[in-house]
Amino acid sequence: MGSQLFQFIHLLTILLFCGFLLFLAGLDLKIMITIILGKRKESAMKDYTKLSQEEKDALVKKAMDVGFQTETDYGNCIQSCLYGLYCAFPDFGITKDMLKASFGIAGGTGCSLMGTCGALNAAAWAISLCEGRPIDDLGGKYGHCHAKIREVVDKFNKEYDGVLCADVMRQRMGDVYDWKTPEGLKGYNDHQGTFHCATAVAFCAEIIARMIVDGELKNDN
Repeated sequence: MGSQLFQFIHLLTILLFCGFLLFLAGLDLKIMITIILGKRKESAMKDYTKLSQEEKDALVKKAMDVGFQTETDYGNCIQSCLYGLYCAFPDFGITKDMLKASFGIAGGTGCSLMGTCGALNAAAWAISLCEGRPIDDLGGKYGHCHAKIREVVDKFNKEYDGVLCADVMRQRMGDVYDWKTPEGLKGYNDHQGTFHCATAVAFCAEIIARMIVDGELKNDN
């Protein structure tokens, strides 16, 4: 009798312990599901088209103002433009890693003054973030992404008589000033170079921000 009772208690203890482990596993699973679903919910981009016109205009202005001020205070056209969008639309998908990675593309790439204006590059990055070809679909057709970028390129070209960093300088400052040299920096500052570059940043930030609030750009990834 005593032996049977001991066996029963032993078995009951094992069952209770197993039940406790299953409870913990189930609890952990529920927590994990909640976290995953919560993250998905947080990462879902809101529908900005449902905002009032006043709210839309305020977000566009924020993207422009932050971009303009960041360029004015710290320089780096592409990073400043993307940062303006990042602040105005935190759920758009621009990350801090993207902001860091963009740094070297400023000033016509590496501040060489020879490549595309960084602000325009920022616009291309933002569009590609939504419309670009994912790495797991290399055989897919994504010509619509390039087409949408070309629309922005056309607007920029019309505004600045070109798309290069040097084009912007010539059109707004009368010449190309290489701020990496003492003479170039003086010419750049004498011709309000920082203001003109910041204006280009705001110009591109406005285009992309308008596309976002009007529903032309939506990151569903």
